[in-house]
Amino acid sequence: MQNANEVAAAGWGTIATLPLIGMLLTYMVNDEDPPLERRAKSLAALIGMLAATLVGIAEWAFYTFGNSQSAAFFCLPSIVAAIGALYAATTRSYRVLGGGQVKEMTIQLPAAIEDETRKQQEAMRDRLRALPHFRETFEGDLISLITGDRVFWTTFKSEPCLAIALSGKVTISVCRFETLDRYVAVQTSIAQWLPVLPASFSAGEETA
Repeated sequence: MQNANEVAAAGWGTIATLPLIGMLLTYMVNDEDPPLERRAKSLAALIGMLAATLVGIAEWAFYTFGNSQSAAFFCLPSIVAAIGALYAATTRSYRVLGGGQVKEMTIQLPAAIEDETRKQQEAMRDRLRALPHFRETFEGDLISLITGDRVFWTTFKSEPCLAIALSGKVTISVCRFETLDRYVAVQTSIAQWLPVLPASFSAGEETA
């Protein structure tokens, strides 16, 4: 009897901790995902583990309080049912909780560069070059000494266009003037809080 109680205690302990372990592991694996995506995956994993656990509890209850021989016959089908419940509950709850929406988002680019951008991008680039924390490379790129942003010339629809590599990772082509204007405004605000940098400290130059 004692052995049976120990087995039952171990089984209940496993059943109680599996959902929490599944949720914790899912959270750790997807730690770099956006908050909404991480929450959807963690809760979906928890719901899936709970669904599989309910199937296991039903099989255990049938074996304990019902016909043990019939329960033993249904042991393998119950494992298949638990796997199916885990998959179905996880995928469905993931969609219901809003998972996958971040990856499906797309950015609609304009068909052409805005006229205002064509007219003022040269002047806006000169404003950036005049800021104390921007330096110009030999290739003509502008580098921010604060964030590592790189502003350079590219083409969009075969037209000259400025592009910004934010921190050297995400690159955007500045087709809309509003985007360029806001970027210059932010960099100008940053420059107002900076001390005056030595003019000799520029990209590609060595200080004595």
